[in-house]
Amino acid sequence: MTPESQPPEPDAPPQSAEPSAPGPRAQAPVEAVSPLFDALATHRAGVVELVYQLTRVEEAHRRLTRDIVDVFDHFVEVERLAREGDPLVYHASIRTSINKLNGLLSAQRISVYGERGEIARPTTHEVIGVQYHPDAPENTVLQVHHHGISFEGRVERPASVTVSTRKTSDLQEES
Repeated sequence: MTPESQPPEPDAPPQSAEPSAPGPRAQAPVEAVSPLFDALATHRAGVVELVYQLTRVEEAHRRLTRDIVDVFDHFVEVERLAREGDPLVYHASIRTSINKLNGLLSAQRISVYGERGEIARPTTHEVIGVQYHPDAPENTVLQVHHHGISFEGRVERPASVTVSTRKTSDLQEES
């Protein structure tokens, strides 16, 4: 076989006597490509914004973690005080721990509610018990079984409470 009679290599493009014509990409005018560059720039700006937001969320998570550990450390100190047996110091430390935790939750836009003496409302309280109490206004919270939780003003869990009644007929209906 002579070199002229050998078939072309399978991977080699076929030989053409005419010069190759430019492909469709080479023929695209600049005006057709410009919107693509604009879209790419817009998407890139969106990615940069997402990275910025992710960095902010990550930093907020780090601050929250540090704050939680600070409250944890305070509870460890309260436990130590409990072993030493000074009830006044122990009680004050418990109150401080509750205040620290409540502040931490507030910073996260979480509210904890449900206290003795407040009036129970159907939108925020779940009444699980009623007790006759002639001196307390109707529906006054006498006992909190579980505090209520709201996030950004939206009730996530109602407070479970026992409330007062001034009527003995309310107690008979409960039974």
